[in-house]
Amino acid sequence: MQTERTENPLVAYARAILISRILGMLCAIAGLFGIITQFLISTSVFSEISLLGNDGLTTNNFTYINRIFNYDSILFILFLIMFFTAYALLLLYRNAMVKRTIELTGAESISDLNSKVKEKGGILRLSLSKHKG
Repeated sequence: MQTERTENPLVAYARAILISRILGMLCAIAGLFGIITQFLISTSVFSEISLLGNDGLTTNNFTYINRIFNYDSILFILFLIMFFTAYALLLLYRNAMVKRTIELTGAESISDLNSKVKEKGGILRLSLSKHKG
């Protein structure tokens, strides 16, 4: 007869918090990479290359529009969109996990939940532990 293996909700909560912190750091690194890439491209020879062919010296009516929508600006905007989308998904995952854990443990609030996690040894210890219910 096999016993069903269930996971302690506090362990699942601690694991979710740890994963969200790691993913948050990765999102921040991706955002910084985008900003640094945009800066390097805009200050190099490649800043002359754009999707609309702006060389920065033309005097036609579309010069200002070309400067706004050149290649490095579009690359920077894409990195920002990726960063904020990933961060929003991360926050949605974390909030759903917190609500689920509060329901399963019967905690009254997040601070009560965090105090229970501290009593058990902290987030890192709980997230790495194997628990059988």
